Amino acid sequence: MQQEIIESLNKIKDVSQFEVRSNADFEQCALVLKQVKELRKMAEAKRVELTKPLLDHKKKIDDEFKRYIDAYDHIITGINAKLVSYQRAEEKKRAEEIARIEAERRAEEEKLRAKLEVAKTDKQRERLENKIADVQFAPPPSIVEPSAQGLSFREVYSFEVEDVNAIPREFMIPNDTAIGAFIRTTKGNVNIAGIKIIVNKTAVSK
Repeated sequence: MQQEIIESLNKIKDVSQFEVRSNADFEQCALVLKQVKELRKMAEAKRVELTKPLLDHKKKIDDEFKRYIDAYDHIITGINAKLVSYQRAEEKKRAEEIARIEAERRAEEEKLRAKLEVAKTDKQRERLENKIADVQFAPPPSIVEPSAQGLSFREVYSFEVEDVNAIPREFMIPNDTAIGAFIRTTKGNVNIAGIKIIVNKTAVSK
């Protein structure tokens, strides 16, 4: 069949060079168009015939393995949820601990400054100023984050629309499907603001 297709293509490969200069040429060209479309239809039918068994077999394999892949994905999703949940809980604990230590540091600094205000000797003031500096420049707390070999976290961003009217224009995409359907239905006779309607003709043989 492929050889027949090649031979038919060779016979009509110069069809695009036809010059349509008369009504007879017009009719001849229309006849050739019909013949070429029939040949294309036959080639497409042969392609479907040859590929269908392969596609059916592939679908059977895909369906069989989909059960296993879905099962793995379900387990992976569950494990990921546990890891993320623990990591978030630890982050919260670390943040709370850092906030507690910072509150203690501020309280200690305020206490020392209150003593500094009532200090009576230069030696007392110097000692208190040194203590305040030690409190101010104390190293941050060392808090160990959870870790596992080969494991890291990445942020996955998504969104949901809250108010479509508030979305900036640069993020609005024209609905090509709806626009095309409206133009076809109205045969291009109804204008759409911001849209240029283009009408092209194509030959249809029956």
